[in-house]
Amino acid sequence: MKKRFSMFATLVAFSVMLCSVGALSQPKGPKVTVKGEVVDIWCYLEGGDHGDKHKECATTCAKAGNPMGIVGRQGQCVRADGNSGPPARPGGAAR
Repeated sequence: MKKRFSMFATLVAFSVMLCSVGALSQPKGPKVTVKGEVVDIWCYLEGGDHGDKHKECATTCAKAGNPMGIVGRQGQCVRADGNSGPPARPGGAAR
């Protein structure tokens, strides 16, 4: 009986832990719609690289896990990695 109760208590504790992790990982803030071109943030901020000529490089960088952004009509770059704040330039300075 003690063994069953111990297994049940462990299962309940594990379930509570999983539920709390799921709740903490939910996005915060309002949903927004951003329209523009998806770019590799590093290359865009470093040299302004974007468009069809830069597609292969950007795809490679995205697959490698580099941060991506969305550039709007006025040239503003919005981070697409879920972090808040403006994209950082290589070396750490914000744009």
